[in-house]
Amino acid sequence: MIGYFEVPNNPTIYQLRYVYRIKKINKQTIDPAKNIINERKFVKPEEFFNYVKIENYRLIMDEAVKLLNSQ
Repeated sequence: MIGYFEVPNNPTIYQLRYVYRIKKINKQTIDPAKNIINERKFVKPEEFFNYVKIENYRLIMDEAVKLLNSQ
């Protein structure tokens, strides 16, 4: 776990953030709730904020990159 966000709500929700090193990528399957195959896109860490426009994630992304580079 590299961090969390507190989302004020009733009750308060905590969104946990983890970093993983992926060894195997399985074939995508159909989402049973929508009966579609969702898009899956792999991006480099430096491209992450081209897709996720949440500025508060910068510190957590920096921590994730540091952890992965130290292994």
